[in-house]
Amino acid sequence: MGYSAGSRDYQWWVGQVRIVAILSVIEGVLEFLMGLLYVSCAIMLPLLLQRASPPPGAGNSPAVAFGPIIAMYSVMGVPVLLCGGLRLFAAIRNYQYRSRTLGIISAVAGIASLLSCYCAPTAIGLAIYALIVLLHPAVKVAFELGQQGHTAEQIRGALYSYGAPVDSGQSPFGNQ
Repeated sequence: MGYSAGSRDYQWWVGQVRIVAILSVIEGVLEFLMGLLYVSCAIMLPLLLQRASPPPGAGNSPAVAFGPIIAMYSVMGVPVLLCGGLRLFAAIRNYQYRSRTLGIISAVAGIASLLSCYCAPTAIGLAIYALIVLLHPAVKVAFELGQQGHTAEQIRGALYSYGAPVDSGQSPFGNQ
């Protein structure tokens, strides 16, 4: 299906990339902070338990009793922290119409925030929205232009100013 660079449909879809990127930054910051909190708890809990002296007559030290909790914080925190960082990096690149594949990967990987139960509903919604936008053919053309070295302003300007037909892979800047 061909798109006209000046068509409203093309402009609307390409305009959604920036919205997805901004929402991804917000989601990424929240995920990163929550992952950092969980990892911090996994690190600090043993340190705090070392300072606590076991009560007289207690058989096990507190560190042994809290081992599963420490493991849980680690299992929940590390993936959420990494996915939050990946989402932030991908969002910044996507805002400039770069690294579309990384944006798709970060949207899917962001589902790992289900482990934290903190950002799960928004992560699922954002993943669906991002995949719908990033897999659209008009958006693919915009990212191809970005990979060719055009700035985001040039891409948006070309899409809003010109009416030349654009098929998949054809640049609104003409043959270069």
